[in-house]
Amino acid sequence: MLVRGQDRPKWEEGNGVFCVFTSAKYYCVDALDGSGAMVNKVILIGNLGHDAELRHTENNQSVANFNIATSEGWTDKAGEKQERTEWHKIVLWGKGAEALAQYLVKGKKVYVEGSLQTRKWEDKSGNERKMTEIKASQVRLLGGGGFGEAQANGAKPPGLNNDDIPF
Repeated sequence: MLVRGQDRPKWEEGNGVFCVFTSAKYYCVDALDGSGAMVNKVILIGNLGHDAELRHTENNQSVANFNIATSEGWTDKAGEKQERTEWHKIVLWGKGAEALAQYLVKGKKVYVEGSLQTRKWEDKSGNERKMTEIKASQVRLLGGGGFGEAQANGAKPPGLNNDDIPF
């Protein structure tokens, strides 16, 4: 049983209920109710590694592909600062791809919500290939500069100087 929007979920140890807080709501799954409920949800905040690539399928459906980087830092046992960056492939379909592609530029901070999906295909040499990516259901531009207002009015945001972006 999936319950959306609970004010306060019950947190009883060992009762099989798993809850996640996102977008100001709780999402809870009762893993013991016999319905076989599962969760495939990804939430990321990161920086775009390159401008989004907008294309259209043979059926004329829009799709935007882009990568975002997320980084985490820590201090190791020797007191040295460490950092690790993970890269995530994102795919955004439909009207969202059309509307956002021009604003998804290298270095821009974005919020992405979606699910993991793995695609399989055969390359030109006949080898089977696999790729796991995030199928975005929601993408939000973050940061200042009035991009949200510019987007709503159809205005193009100011360009970024690629030399100023560290990756």
